[in-house]
Amino acid sequence: DRKRFKLLKSGEGSKILVIRSLSLLMRLLENYYHKQMILLIDEYDVPIAKASSKGYYQQMLEIIRGMMSTALKDNTALQFAVVTGCLKVSKESIFTGTNNFVPDNITDSRFNEYFGFTDSEVDQLYEKYTRNTREIHISREDLKEWYDGYTTKSGERMYNPRSVVLALTNNNIGNYWTSSGPYDEIFYYIRQNIDDVQNDFALMISGEAVTAKIQEYAAVSMNLTTKNEIFSAMIVYGFLSYENGEVRIPNKELMNKFDDMIQG
Repeated sequence: DRKRFKLLKSGEGSKILVIRSLSLLMRLLENYYHKQMILLIDEYDVPIAKASSKGYYQQMLEIIRGMMSTALKDNTALQFAVVTGCLKVSKESIFTGTNNFVPDNITDSRFNEYFGFTDSEVDQLYEKYTRNTREIHISREDLKEWYDGYTTKSGERMYNPRSVVLALTNNNIGNYWTSSGPYDEIFYYIRQNIDDVQNDFALMISGEAVTAKIQEYAAVSMNLTTKNEIFSAMIVYGFLSYENGEVRIPNKELMNKFDDMIQG
């Protein structure tokens, strides 16, 4: 095991060794600490999305599928695992062979209060901000207008947590949304006007909602051919909100972002 670990550390590990790297690391840690491991994997879908956009999707899928299978199935070093990402866990595409996988997403109600800040949490943060800030440049209504707009399955309103924190920290309301690979990919489909999606986007930028049939979107190749597929992907990435069969741009922060996209 030590020899294999050194090969991985030096970047000289074979493909098979890379696939087994997670389970190897867990076994080494268990041997050292004499305890089973809790495995936390954040943004599991990012390598898949990057590979899809760069043309090596199948190769990356094989690697990730093998790593997940060896780490999560019949691994005596594992106590339990938590896997997070934007895209819905697709057992058929990545987690083939794993046991007792229980997916949760924003359309479920079990953990929906953890997907963003609630109204009461933003109230508490704003109260602390006003108490500790000499010159107040942000109103409570500003936070609602710029960063609110998401809705959980149970109907609770949610704020973009990162943007709220940065706005209060900087004492400046503004756009803190960071462009990413998924944003660039979505931009491609809008720019190409797939399924006349630009017409619906123009309506949403004007403040209207658009009727949509949302589909479960899994971590597979980003190949979107209909408006409903595009909107479904945008919802799981946080670009759109969905409520009562309609999609809309949730707040001013994203409204400005997509207005710049269309104008550009």
